[in-house]
Amino acid sequence: MPQNAAYPAWPLGPFERLKDVNPILVPGQATFDCPFLGNVKWEELGIFNPAVVVKDDRVFCVYRAAGPDGFVTGVSRIGLAWSDDGINFLRHPEPVLYPEKGQWQALEFGTGVQDPRIVETESGEYVLTYAMFDGTCCYMAVATSTDLFHWEKRGLTFSGKYSDFWSKAGAIVCRREGEKLIAARINGKYWMYWGESEIYAATSDDLIHWEPVEMEVGANKRIKLENGIWRDDQWIRGRNELKPVLAPRRGRFDSVLVEPGPAARLTDAGILLIYNGCNADDPDLAAGAYSVGQALFDPRDPTAVIGRMTKPFLKPELPFEIDGTIPNVTFANGLVYFKNRWLLYYGAGDRYVGVCATHA
Repeated sequence: MPQNAAYPAWPLGPFERLKDVNPILVPGQATFDCPFLGNVKWEELGIFNPAVVVKDDRVFCVYRAAGPDGFVTGVSRIGLAWSDDGINFLRHPEPVLYPEKGQWQALEFGTGVQDPRIVETESGEYVLTYAMFDGTCCYMAVATSTDLFHWEKRGLTFSGKYSDFWSKAGAIVCRREGEKLIAARINGKYWMYWGESEIYAATSDDLIHWEPVEMEVGANKRIKLENGIWRDDQWIRGRNELKPVLAPRRGRFDSVLVEPGPAARLTDAGILLIYNGCNADDPDLAAGAYSVGQALFDPRDPTAVIGRMTKPFLKPELPFEIDGTIPNVTFANGLVYFKNRWLLYYGAGDRYVGVCATHA
């Protein structure tokens, strides 16, 4: 993709799809002894929405896999694959995170566990944010691991009044140290961007328990979002007090909704967030198409936007992106710096995994 006016100096990239390799992960016939359904082909419907880290000079990929399991949309589980070159992957034969009997089964066993995002801690532990969907509501949760194969479920991301609020897509702010992306504190706190429809923020002391950032609501306080909608404090008190930090825009690729992608990253320019947008009225895209953009936040105030791309840098163009289980989807979830270049991994058509890269 050539540099142009829609691709300013601060974003990461430009990215190009790697030729003759995509899609790099496709549905499979591996079987798994599900605690609820018995033997199932857990990857048969699709492999998509990957999150990635570099460990032991390899790219490790945790991904959403869907199996039929008697449901229309299938049950989702999280699988694991690894690669020496970031392109050719070997897969673990069974999921590493899945619905199981116990404390969370009522939330997990609707359509399963979905859409991981991952970051490493300073101590070398891995923190995974993921969604549990019971068929009615989506609940963001956290799991931790020391080896990526064995995960401990740590429970819901939010408590109190936001424990039953629709939540997903937790992109924790990190910094790059060589090939590692390490969760970073800003003014003593960890930060995370999250949400679907609008993007919100949250802070944490331990990466496990999070507090959503709320609006400062005062008498006659009003806020105008980028989609042109005015909200006043009466509306806020009636619904929730969350502070939107990024909203849809009319006439753009992100005119229906916005959702965080991979872990956000501290850069010299600011906090860079790669995010996914769904289209309603951008004439250059199909209605309902998912494309990928970037936004920049102020590290002195991580809720303040200081830059935003006007056009997507990745959009559905290839057959496997256009003709998937869900058509016209490029949905970025994973980003790593590996062998002197950035690799961006994305779900395509809710069925495959694709990759694009910067020049080494």
